[in-house]
Amino acid sequence: MAGPGVIRIEIGAGPTVEFRLIGDAPGAHCEAEDVADLRILNRVTRSELQGLRSRGQSFVALTGVVRLQAPGILIDRTDVRLADRAFRSMRRSAFSDKASLIPRTLFYQSPGETFSLSGLAEAAGVSLSVASYAVRDLARRQLVDTTKHGRERRIRLTDHRALLEAWARGYDWQDNVAVTVQAPMGSP
Repeated sequence: MAGPGVIRIEIGAGPTVEFRLIGDAPGAHCEAEDVADLRILNRVTRSELQGLRSRGQSFVALTGVVRLQAPGILIDRTDVRLADRAFRSMRRSAFSDKASLIPRTLFYQSPGETFSLSGLAEAAGVSLSVASYAVRDLARRQLVDTTKHGRERRIRLTDHRALLEAWARGYDWQDNVAVTVQAPMGSP
């Protein structure tokens, strides 16, 4: 049975493989011999990926690159490129994963409540730069009102319903990045 931090992959009628999730800290590894390490990588260079690959280590990079290697399974998609324009523009939307914390924070506030940019970033738990581009995108969509008060701008959600409608319109399942893999299977 998979424990905390362990994922199980079942391959049809074939083998079941378990991976223990570990971060990209150097030297992090799994102690159990029956569970393979799976490194989750945030920022990684091509040469670092090649090093992991040559050592037979499994990894998933947030850029979409995947290599899973364990008894009975080999999935290697290290040639994936996700830098197309649609993906880049989706990441810079106020509704992308991290930036969506800004509209979520605004949505749960009382009508008419205002924030400074730094206060909104702090309340949402994001960096000032993420808050800035999310607010710019929301202002471009006319979902927030920004007014200047002295040296700071105050940000206020104009319409809760309009925010939800824009969010729903902006999301399309067809925009999801799909990765197709092949796993040559012999006899388990």
